[in-house]
Amino acid sequence: MNNPISTLIAWIEEERQRGAPDPQHAILSTTTSNAAPHGRVVSIREIDEAGFIFFTKKGSRKEQEITENPLISLTFWFELYEREVMIDGQAQALSTKQNQIYWQTKTPDSQIKFCSYSQSGSNRIENRDQLEENRTNLKEEYGTKPLPMPERYCGFKIIPFRMVFYTHKEDAFSDVSEFILIDRTWRKSWLSP
Repeated sequence: MNNPISTLIAWIEEERQRGAPDPQHAILSTTTSNAAPHGRVVSIREIDEAGFIFFTKKGSRKEQEITENPLISLTFWFELYEREVMIDGQAQALSTKQNQIYWQTKTPDSQIKFCSYSQSGSNRIENRDQLEENRTNLKEEYGTKPLPMPERYCGFKIIPFRMVFYTHKEDAFSDVSEFILIDRTWRKSWLSP
């Protein structure tokens, strides 16, 4: 385990093969301008050596908090293997062109779903019926045709600088290894559980 990104990708695949429905979900933690922490589950859409990509809508709490403080943490929990990966990194907004590329990979149903809830200028809605009405109207208008990317669709790439891998062991010491990125090279050390 010398490359933490490759190891994370392998752990996700192992968890998927064992039956986990979507092991690419992770807890994204951000802070408000007054340092209050906030965590929520996000779906990581892409993982490679450059980082981790997820999407949200402009004006959402996570987008606002990342804009105020781009230092974030991301935590994967792999229940079936009792493993955890904790990541510290910096979030960078994707360009409009990058967002457009990802938008085009979404199915029309997924595009309609996003547009149904992103039409609201705020995060509060009067009731759930409002979302259903939005979806119905969009389905009538577009059917199975792709939708144009809404202005509120935005993605972020998390560029990691620290990754910690934890493997629980019932009858032995749990394994905890830390990777810190120094001069573009991951340096590994062991931590006490």
